[in-house]
Amino acid sequence: MKSFFIGNTEVKTPIIQGGMGIGISLSGLASAVANEGGIGVISCAGLGLLYSEEKGDYAQKCIRGLEEEIRKARQKTNGIIGVNIMGVLSNYADMVCTAIREKADIIFSGAGLPLDLPSYLTQGSSTKLIPIVSSARAAKIICDKWQKNYAYLPDAIVVEGPKAGGHLGFKKAQLKDENYALESLVPQVLTTISAYKDIKNIPVIALSARDDMHEKEYQEAGFSAYLNKPYTPEQLYSRVNDLLGCAIEMNQPTTQTSDKNAPYNLDMIMVFADNDKDAANQIIGSFISDCKTNFQLLAQHLESHETEQIAKLAHKMLPMFKQLAINDVIPSLLFLEKMPLDTEENKIRESIEKILQEGNNVLQLLEKETRQ
Repeated sequence: MKSFFIGNTEVKTPIIQGGMGIGISLSGLASAVANEGGIGVISCAGLGLLYSEEKGDYAQKCIRGLEEEIRKARQKTNGIIGVNIMGVLSNYADMVCTAIREKADIIFSGAGLPLDLPSYLTQGSSTKLIPIVSSARAAKIICDKWQKNYAYLPDAIVVEGPKAGGHLGFKKAQLKDENYALESLVPQVLTTISAYKDIKNIPVIALSARDDMHEKEYQEAGFSAYLNKPYTPEQLYSRVNDLLGCAIEMNQPTTQTSDKNAPYNLDMIMVFADNDKDAANQIIGSFISDCKTNFQLLAQHLESHETEQIAKLAHKMLPMFKQLAINDVIPSLLFLEKMPLDTEENKIRESIEKILQEGNNVLQLLEKETRQ
């Protein structure tokens, strides 16, 4: 595979490891990827839960956690280390400032438009800034705002289509609409970026959960590089084996769920934890703690009539509920995520009450699981 450059930094192996939170993409995984010539990425989501023994409040624990994870990664590799910071995080500014202060090589920022990201750069800082977008319009807004307000342009742009997975903002009907396919977004984004070519070379990186497109197809489409995000463990292992020319075998998950009729499924968690029960319990514990906080926020937003904040919070909560197949709660979260801002309050209240009731029942069962 061909290497590519982000500014003056050469990425010898064009693999960018995803920032998977909570507790998945940390210094161990990031440094291993960086040692193979790719870009290792640390997820800062929920680090305060993993560093719960540190002094201070949750925000201070998150700062300390990111400091530690970047330093640990630096001890293990001389390769490229990035940090993934979602725009929807309440401690977004803290995480950006910490990543720059600790000299992370790259900040990837999506789940929103990071319009003020360059404002956090300090004199002499070398951290590169890469926004994640899902349309040419978003790319143009970011480039224009950054150039006008900070005399700065993105060091690269990651483009994701509706099948990339994660915090995207596409509607369900757009998933199979060819007008919104990654291949259709390519010429639009490249045309937008070409307007800045005399000022700065901005690589465009494709992000896809599809595993049926290969390097040649992305290059023919005009991308500088590409990032596959396989959406099943089998695809992930197959892709790694193809890229590294090895034969790593995937351990089948040993089901941790004691009750076969439980309203959740831990198989995917066990895959991520490599069948390590202690590691799985740590992930589940972080999920439980995060849910308790989010449930309180849902109730507060409801009483304050903050419909938009409720929708954003539901969007944030969905991925882990899907990962755990908590099917009694998912429909209500989907409703809140997609609801119009003028939705009747009684319908919103009904959905939130169901989430709180069913969700708390699940949390109690999960707490029992971690104690066994």
